[in-house]
Amino acid sequence: MQDYALEYSDSEAKRLMAQASILEPITSSLLRRAGVRRGMRVLDVGCGVGDVSFLAASLVGRSGQVIGVDRESPALEIAEARRKDMELEQVSFQRGSLEDLRLDADFDAVVGRCILLHVRAPTAILRGVARLVRPGGIIAFHEIGVHLPRLIDSVPLVPLWNAMGHWIADAIAATGVQIDAGGRFVQLFAAAGLPRPHVTCESPVDGGPDSPFYAWVAETIRPLVPRIVELGIATESEIDIDTLEHRVRQSATDAESQLMGPPQFCAWVRTPAPHTKRAPLRYHLHRVFDQP
Repeated sequence: MQDYALEYSDSEAKRLMAQASILEPITSSLLRRAGVRRGMRVLDVGCGVGDVSFLAASLVGRSGQVIGVDRESPALEIAEARRKDMELEQVSFQRGSLEDLRLDADFDAVVGRCILLHVRAPTAILRGVARLVRPGGIIAFHEIGVHLPRLIDSVPLVPLWNAMGHWIADAIAATGVQIDAGGRFVQLFAAAGLPRPHVTCESPVDGGPDSPFYAWVAETIRPLVPRIVELGIATESEIDIDTLEHRVRQSATDAESQLMGPPQFCAWVRTPAPHTKRAPLRYHLHRVFDQP
């Protein structure tokens, strides 16, 4: 069962699109390393408003095909409107549950971003999507690492920025979903009967008065405020959601702080081809800090 802690709304759609612009270089790198290329047929699970689908479309070209699936009809309506504006004929969207996808099992790749974080049984999801990939095909996921002791950080320290990370992590953890999915990719893929994946970890870094980070994190907190207050994580006056973005922007700018966004775990694997031996079980883990 999916448990999307942030809930869907028009403001959430805008937040997702802003988040997509920040995370695009990381997701793009994942898809390219995994081998998504021209002419492929790609399934984007939990596609939301379509950003990963559009990114995949840029790689498969007009000769390829991308199908985005999500359970939220309002999100799919936005995705379809954006698709029409972009004139991407190779992209289509349909409504469906990740737990019961009924599609032809001949995709060259199944991809997803920030999906396993929001489900209670990520292994079952991985096992299910693996059945939709042709032998030798690609499974690639990008997940935010919410489970780490410091979801986000700052140097010099900006206490409000760091506190915002704790508010998000604790509020989402309270829903019972697998907030540490990205940090357990190797274990989850093994439990799903898949080869050991290639894994990387990268953190977006930014700062200054014009950074999109402040709105990104503040708007992530907005729908979580009732839960944060109810759980005693922070008080409503501490959060003061309508001034939160301005306050953290001012604090970080005054401190000339370098802000580290949440770690982004990426994993990809090729499914075993028939009558071939599996490659040695290896993975590579690194952390990259890159100032845009």
